[in-house]
Amino acid sequence: MFGQGILWTHSDVLSYTRHFAKRIHILLVELLHLGWNQLTGTIPYQLCALTELEVLILYTNKLVGDIPYEFGDLKSLVQFQLQMNKLGGTMPTAVCHLRDVQLVDLTVDCELECDCCSRCG
Repeated sequence: MFGQGILWTHSDVLSYTRHFAKRIHILLVELLHLGWNQLTGTIPYQLCALTELEVLILYTNKLVGDIPYEFGDLKSLVQFQLQMNKLGGTMPTAVCHLRDVQLVDLTVDCELECDCCSRCG
């Protein structure tokens, strides 16, 4: 789906997600690795349309802003890596509740307030 060496911009990801969310009722994407892609802007909450997502890797980009609370709806998420961005605020409570159930790896920048993160880096 995502080719090696292809740079996906924030708008590409958003466009891709919207395109398939409109055409596929059950999204079977389980792993989305967008690390090291120089993505800018905020994390699009539309990624939460990928309801079967187990691994979401967004580290080492230029993402800013808060983490959307909608990520707490990703009931299959076991790995969520956000470190090496410029995210701020507090980890949403709904995401922290996932740590109680199945989320094993929740990694963020140490500047982000997160009582439930597995590590900061």
